[in-house]
Amino acid sequence: GAYTCDTGDKQSTATLSVKALPVVFKQELQDQEAQEGSSATLCCELSKPGAPVQWRKGGELLQPGDKYEMKQRGHSVELLVSGLQPEDTGDYTCDTGDKQSTARLTVNALPVLFKRELQDREA
Repeated sequence: GAYTCDTGDKQSTATLSVKALPVVFKQELQDQEAQEGSSATLCCELSKPGAPVQWRKGGELLQPGDKYEMKQRGHSVELLVSGLQPEDTGDYTCDTGDKQSTARLTVNALPVLFKRELQDREA
């Protein structure tokens, strides 16, 4: 903004410009491993509270819903991925616009179990 010093008969004006510091990661995302059917939370800490972020899986922008829940409290941001399936395995990125942090989520498939064993039959 412009600042003016006024002595009555003379004035002097100066303009002050303040450039915002970029948002940086104080704590990066960490790789996670989880079991099929469970949930996983990816979290990181930003240098500025309330800074807007976008979450991506690979290059795809994630939207909040049943599968993904985004939370932000102060400096901390979280992505909760629910109902994990093996296809949820991938690289997840938190993007502040200036910087990105990426972590790998690995979903381990549950073993296939027989609900009922086959029975011998005679024809």
